[in-house]
Amino acid sequence: MVEVAAGDEETAATTAQVLCALWWSSGPSRPWRVSGESVVRIRAYVDTRRAPDGSSLACTWPLRCRGVVCPALRPGRLGDGWS
Repeated sequence: MVEVAAGDEETAATTAQVLCALWWSSGPSRPWRVSGESVVRIRAYVDTRRAPDGSSLACTWPLRCRGVVCPALRPGRLGDGWS
């Protein structure tokens, strides 16, 4: 599961759509706000083992996406401490 938190709905939706395009996913949820917080949130369920078309994704960790290496992202763990 990936949860995006951003200052506005457009940024949250764009970020969630980019992430959902990388892996097999449920697609982004509707945006929502938590009372007392200034951010909007969008959630998606992703399978990092599968490409968007459902085929197997031979991807080694750390994640390499479009030339960018992100060692903090591992299956089931996000670099910001959420899992």
